[in-house]
Amino acid sequence: MPSKEFRPVIRLVLQILFGTILTSATSSHRHRAPVIDLGGADELVGTIREDRTIVSVIPKLDIVHETGPVCRYELTSENSDDVPFIVDVSDEKEGSGIVRVKDDVHLDCSNPQYLLSVVAIRCDDDARSERLIFF
Repeated sequence: MPSKEFRPVIRLVLQILFGTILTSATSSHRHRAPVIDLGGADELVGTIREDRTIVSVIPKLDIVHETGPVCRYELTSENSDDVPFIVDVSDEKEGSGIVRVKDDVHLDCSNPQYLLSVVAIRCDDDARSERLIFF
């Protein structure tokens, strides 16, 4: 049994230790920018039929758990200033996005391939993911 003079010191050490454990257990990776989850793939690949508006993306457009929430995605192209697609975020926490053709745009299948870059942008601080190539 520790002597009475060491009990306050032991109590303080235990409180600090408990506080440190509690803080590390409940903290998230908010310091990280969003990370687009490729699920082991090398790139995102999208396909669409000319008569449709939703792009089928493989793997699906998500972020790595606890690197969000994501409020928007930015699509860009080196070949064109006007990208005919937009991403609608369906679940901010998971960063799930649905790629679709912009309103009032008709796809011309004479250009069967688009090379795009995609960036996930977090809600609170606009932190940006690394740019990924999207075919």
